[in-house]
Amino acid sequence: MELGCNYGFVLAYCNGDTGVDWNERTIDLARILNPSKEFLVADIRELPFPDNHIDTVLLTEILEHLPWEDVSKAIKEVKRVARLKVLVTVPNGTYATPEATSLKHQWRADSLRQQSIKKMLAPWEIKSERVTLGFFMLEVVCPQ
Repeated sequence: MELGCNYGFVLAYCNGDTGVDWNERTIDLARILNPSKEFLVADIRELPFPDNHIDTVLLTEILEHLPWEDVSKAIKEVKRVARLKVLVTVPNGTYATPEATSLKHQWRADSLRQQSIKKMLAPWEIKSERVTLGFFMLEVVCPQ
């Protein structure tokens, strides 16, 4: 499942099955472009899924669009619905250049916020962590 899927490009590329976005217009477009996939309009802070329902949750370039004070609530919801793993990417604010920073971003993932995101994901195991090409990336494995 991809949260913040927009029109479903990443979901389709990864051969995912479910996309979620708060924007009804982009979900309408996603359904046209990817008719074999399921798309839902929902808020990441209140996901309409039961606990441990989704094998893998993608959070690709979505958290930075939330106010910082809402990020912990979103991550708590992701941890509630994820069963196996969570993949997170956010722009790396430490090395962000003006042309790499969108006005739609609420905050930048500098080193302090990167540490905060990792703490929010605890006690889950961080399987891999990378800061490269302007992005902070985490692969987190859910406890079994």
